[in-house]
Amino acid sequence: MEQDLVAKQESRLQLKHNFTSQQEQLEETDSEIQRVTTRYRMTKNELDDMSEIIHGEREDLMDRIRELTREIRLKHLIID
Repeated sequence: MEQDLVAKQESRLQLKHNFTSQQEQLEETDSEIQRVTTRYRMTKNELDDMSEIIHGEREDLMDRIRELTREIRLKHLIID
């Protein structure tokens, strides 16, 4: 009987240790997920910012092309 009691206590300690290990592993995993999520959001925000900048530059270039095209047409009209 005493051996059964000792075996049960050892079993409980082992389960408690496993629980602690799993809890630590879960906390590490949660921490890693939060870190990756933060990096993802930062990178996504940077990409969104870059997309806005590129879009603005593209619009500026298109406006300049339109303006130059009008000037060329006017010069052709004057020449003709």
